Amino acid sequence: MFKNKAYISIGSNIPPRRKFIDEATKRLRRDSNIALIKRSSIYETCPNGSNFDIRKRFLNGVVEIETSLGPSDLMSRLLGIERSLGRTDSKRCLDRAIDLDILLYNDDIVSNGDVVIPHPRMHERDFVILPLMEVSPDTVHPVIKKRIRDIYNAREMKVFTSPQAAYNHLFSEKISGKRIGFVPTMGYLHEGHASLLRRARRENDLVVLSIFVNPTQFSAGEDYKRYPRDLKRDARVARKEGVDVIFHPSASDMYKKDNSTRVDVEGLSENLCGRYRPGHFRGVATVVAKLLNVIPADVAYFGQKDAQQAFIIKRMIRDLNMAVKIKILPTVREKDGLAMSSRNRYLSAAERREAPVGYRSLILARKMIEKGEKRSEKVIRSMKDFVHRNSNAKIQYILIVDKDTLKDVKTVKGAVLIAIAFYFGGTRLIDNMIVN
Repeated sequence: MFKNKAYISIGSNIPPRRKFIDEATKRLRRDSNIALIKRSSIYETCPNGSNFDIRKRFLNGVVEIETSLGPSDLMSRLLGIERSLGRTDSKRCLDRAIDLDILLYNDDIVSNGDVVIPHPRMHERDFVILPLMEVSPDTVHPVIKKRIRDIYNAREMKVFTSPQAAYNHLFSEKISGKRIGFVPTMGYLHEGHASLLRRARRENDLVVLSIFVNPTQFSAGEDYKRYPRDLKRDARVARKEGVDVIFHPSASDMYKKDNSTRVDVEGLSENLCGRYRPGHFRGVATVVAKLLNVIPADVAYFGQKDAQQAFIIKRMIRDLNMAVKIKILPTVREKDGLAMSSRNRYLSAAERREAPVGYRSLILARKMIEKGEKRSEKVIRSMKDFVHRNSNAKIQYILIVDKDTLKDVKTVKGAVLIAIAFYFGGTRLIDNMIVN
């Protein structure tokens, strides 16, 4: 996968219009520096501008691509496709066999003479907005996004360490009618956390981030003491993403010396990581229950990378009739596929190069299942062989389980969770994939 995402408008008003659009799309797909991700429906529209013949109606669409090309080089490729399909370079030419424009390129704002991004008139044109919203309904115009960031960066971000003070403030906000989104973390924020915060920002009036390295979810000998902590760094990320409140308690704030209450979610906690980390999910469920007692959230956001944790929290919320909705968002990955994690920083350079082997083994499993292999044992064996051949990782487990019960399945059917846990030295990494 390439690192840059762009949206390209594509149109034609010379017969055969659809053939020109299809051919331009094929040429984009054949370019080794471009991966075509999505293509919108085709819309018919009247020409734009008073000099156009209304009889020469356009067909228009939008394609989403990923590319290794910069904006100028990408524009050059688009112009080359236009010329190859008969488009002249004259701005006054009313007949256009093909018309290609860069609408958006990442969140960049570019104006260098040859290229202007975002396209300066895209927001005025329904024939751009409609297909763009079809392929990417959550897209926000970069100029608007920058303005939103500027507004939130100028706001005061409150930090609470006291559970009671945090609750008092947030409860007063809630009864005033504000919708509260909550992202619980152990800090040392990365892009995975930032994606949760951005979703919370879009969907709520108030965004709360908790930063708490929870001692009760670490077993003896695990990395509680050396787990990365950097509050100043996290606060910068939080401010950039529009967080309103950070809740950053100490262990003594959250757990009294004679604390004796625990939350166990039976049935979902015993398999997968629960086999190897006794008490881990009791600690997770307990601390999330405590956090949700402090933070009266309407919605709490979790990532699928910690899929078992997210499913356990969802069950706890249901079983305890807690008035909060749980949203599980897709795993955010590095360019090479490695799931983002605060623990990735423990890896040596050599280990980091090999670390995507877990994700690649999941891709292998998915392909085997898509081709008809239903025997879990055979899929798991192939994954193990792949990891051993391509890395020095030590596998802790590879399991295929039912997505709802998290119980092992011998035969793949319905929706299953394929999960892997593996070590590089003392660094434990996990990854997973849901396959239907």
